[in-house]
Amino acid sequence: LSRVDDGPDGRADLGGDDLDDRARLEERAEPAPGDTTATHDDDAAAGHDETDRVRVVDRAALGAHGPDRTPRRVTPLRSPTMVSALAFGATAVATLFAQATLARATRNRSPHEGAWAFALFVFALASAALSIGVTTGWDNGTFRAFYLLGAILSVPWLALGTVYLLLGRTIGRRVQWCLVAFSGLAVGTMLSCAIDGPITGTTIPVGHDVLPVLPRALAGTASGLGAIVIIVGAVLSAVRFARQPGPEARRRAGANVLIALGTLILSAGGLI
Repeated sequence: LSRVDDGPDGRADLGGDDLDDRARLEERAEPAPGDTTATHDDDAAAGHDETDRVRVVDRAALGAHGPDRTPRRVTPLRSPTMVSALAFGATAVATLFAQATLARATRNRSPHEGAWAFALFVFALASAALSIGVTTGWDNGTFRAFYLLGAILSVPWLALGTVYLLLGRTIGRRVQWCLVAFSGLAVGTMLSCAIDGPITGTTIPVGHDVLPVLPRALAGTASGLGAIVIIVGAVLSAVRFARQPGPEARRRAGANVLIALGTLILSAGGLI
């Protein structure tokens, strides 16, 4: 044990050895004035924790704001008002064309025009469902009707008219009965399939976000094959009419080119 002496004031003093040990301990516990290593280590640890907190981005909190907290700009063509107006206009135009085409099909007894008239009516109903959804808000029933009529049925029934026109009545009738069976399968699938959560709001839902695999597979198959038939038929017809003389042939060739372009645009809608 170290020696303890009484100091001049009567208090006990630590021996010299104890004072030296205590001084060494204080030097280890307290950093030197120019030594900032410990402070930097604490700041670095706190900085890592803060960085980890900052990296967690709350997308729900961002909402209609960008990463810099500035409001996102709404493109006029994507605004609910513009989408609703376009959907209502498409419903009116498709209904008028369907009525006129049906009158011609009845008068001429042409199966290809009958298929086109039915496809236009289906498209008009899909556009009406779209108009309701973006105007008053979507629900599960409105989206089921919109997806069934617009994403699954409209394009293959439009392609049936091309099959009748290019391949004749015999093959066209066989394809028609296959399409009737496919339509029944699609109706049953859309009525019974589960939807991932309730669909709300006025934003157009996307199929892969809310629907299982089967209805999306039906939509991809029907729209893909139907679009190929329509585009190939329109290109063949355009080439045939372009070889014929006269303004009427040129007009029909241009109309078939527009049909092919419209089918490409419709197929690229991105709703599947």
